[in-house]
Amino acid sequence: MTTYKYKIPEHLNSQRLDKALSLLCQESTRSQIQKAIKNNQAVLNNKIISNLSSRVKENDVVEINIIEEMPENIEPTNIPLDIVY
Repeated sequence: MTTYKYKIPEHLNSQRLDKALSLLCQESTRSQIQKAIKNNQAVLNNKIISNLSSRVKENDVVEINIIEEMPENIEPTNIPLDIVY
């Protein structure tokens, strides 16, 4: 799990929380952000937010915990390699 903390800039004033976070937190996908919000992993001004359509204001402080999803079944692939020394 990775925690991100952002202060909302002026140009994102009145945006939906999930949209603003997707623009700020480019390390994560919008679906990961939406999932974290739905799972009560987002805090807006020290209050847990679970509503995707919550609006943010300039200078709001947002913290979000993103859980990196790992693929369940990773299968090795036999790839022929030419090793050059």
